[in-house]
Amino acid sequence: MGRFLIVAVEQYSMSLSCVEDLLREVVNKTNEFLTRVDRFERGFQAEEKVGRYIFTLALLNYLLNRCKPFRVTRELDLISFNCDGRYLLIQTDSWESSWSDPEVGSKIRRNIFANTLFEYYMQATGKLPKSYGWTDEEKKILDQLSRINNIIIQGEIHTRPTELLYILDLIYKIMPIEVSVDNTHKFKDPTISISMNNSKPKVDDVTFMADITIPEANRTPPLEIPYHVTFYSSSEEIRETTYSGYEKYLWVGRKGACLVKDRLLDEFNKLMDLLNGAFTFALTYLLY
Repeated sequence: MGRFLIVAVEQYSMSLSCVEDLLREVVNKTNEFLTRVDRFERGFQAEEKVGRYIFTLALLNYLLNRCKPFRVTRELDLISFNCDGRYLLIQTDSWESSWSDPEVGSKIRRNIFANTLFEYYMQATGKLPKSYGWTDEEKKILDQLSRINNIIIQGEIHTRPTELLYILDLIYKIMPIEVSVDNTHKFKDPTISISMNNSKPKVDDVTFMADITIPEANRTPPLEIPYHVTFYSSSEEIRETTYSGYEKYLWVGRKGACLVKDRLLDEFNKLMDLLNGAFTFALTYLLY
């Protein structure tokens, strides 16, 4: 059924205003964060774009002090945390390949800040389980949280990370969110997916995703259909989609989005507070 996902609505409407407001706020706050990272990067321009490595390492080290880490991979390029009962996983590009890259490696090795932060990162993760698989403690928190990825930040697929961050993917899982739109339909697992531009401090697009539960006669379990709304920053186009033949349930998605908007936005703000909290730690290196 998934291959029949179609564009159902491509215009602004009052009924779509809750989703539009949510996505615009996500775009604005993410762009504010990326602009701060860009300014930080510019502080290291004399050292040839080492700033993104320094900030990403500062972010990871800040999280190691702020949250409880579960595990890290042997290559140190994937690490997961418990942040106040929320699950945070960060996937960076390969530190080893960057340090050995003839174009940037020597610049990083010459930079005392990058090397100091990386040494701290290695020491702070030294006693963590080294694995790509979940730990038992990690499984416990994941069992309590939403079954899908609730807030995702990623760069373009199959490319190097953004010039501003050294992060390939960020996944933030929250408590399950489910609401009844009426006595028949349920709206569940709302998700925000953010795609960043790989060369500019801005978001390319943000997608709001959720599932609509539709009880149908003689069907167990009930049918679930996807509800997606994507906001494209450059054109400010908003596009609403669902399965072909199920367009009549778009009203459920719009009403459900209004019901979950504040809770989802509150979770997004908690994530942004974590990311922005790293600046104090990072700026100490810029001002050193």
